[in-house]
Amino acid sequence: MKKQIGICALIAVLVLMAVGCASFTEETEYITNTAFITAVEEETDIDWTKAEDGTVPLTRENLKAIRAVTELDINHKKLTDLSGIEWFTGLEVLNCSDNRLTELDLSQNSNLWSLRCNSNQLRSLDLSQNTTLKDLECNSNQLTELDLPKNTLIVLECYSNRLTELDLSHNSVLDVLECGHNQLTELDLSRNRILSWLECNSNQLTELDLSHNTALVGLDCSSNRLIELDLSHNTSLVALDCNSNYLTKLDVSNNIALAGLLCINNQLSELDLSHNTALEELYCGSQKTSGGEVQELVLSLTVEQREIWDSYWASARIDKANNYDVRIKE
Repeated sequence: MKKQIGICALIAVLVLMAVGCASFTEETEYITNTAFITAVEEETDIDWTKAEDGTVPLTRENLKAIRAVTELDINHKKLTDLSGIEWFTGLEVLNCSDNRLTELDLSQNSNLWSLRCNSNQLRSLDLSQNTTLKDLECNSNQLTELDLPKNTLIVLECYSNRLTELDLSHNSVLDVLECGHNQLTELDLSRNRILSWLECNSNQLTELDLSHNTALVGLDCSSNRLIELDLSHNTSLVALDCNSNYLTKLDVSNNIALAGLLCINNQLSELDLSHNTALEELYCGSQKTSGGEVQELVLSLTVEQREIWDSYWASARIDKANNYDVRIKE
């Protein structure tokens, strides 16, 4: 009887060993990107079994552990590719910034809602399968185009790339847009009606229609080629930077919430700030004529603003150094 029990036990052990070995057959797929594997292990507590060569066999147990990972922060790891990321189908948040990536395939990561891939060497970025994406940062790459169909983006940061156009017509819930330091010649924001923050500085824009963006609180459109700027519909605007353009007029009479205004290096000869009693910071000097000669800027202020003008200078809330050739209208 004991002999029979011993034989049965031995058979059971052999069966278990066979099952274990069966999970490492020639047909088994592997994650072979050892640099990626190391990065994952450094930043998560993933419990997977590796092969002797350091690769990860995609057994049932390993796949279960991989798919359980919802957040992955592998920035600054000197990674040249993210092959293997396609198996992380449960991934919701990914930060792979500050690496050496030239391409990024996230077509299998359909649950992703936050992606940060800043400071890589990406030339293209296909996000057509990432329809749940809400937060995207792809700054400081080499992107020449960015196709964002069907994405329900709330935050988009894509500054310091090589974009010549940006189609945001499908991104109606966009709240924050930072697309500065590109090569944009136009920017259509007519479908982005709840946009509250816009940075489109250092592009090649000759016009900017903000009539549909009534929720706008912050605007930086500096260092473009704007000759006019209509802010009459942007009554919630608190911060405005429109320096280094070709503006000859600037009407901020409807922007009574304005607290900060930077409009240096334009072609303004007069500026009425009498409606902007909330103004705390002002940079308005260095105005020039169309011929490039320095011209005087005449400010229109309320009696109360005139009385505290010198104290503003003294407290440095208004920068005297950048407000030369500025005169208060008598």
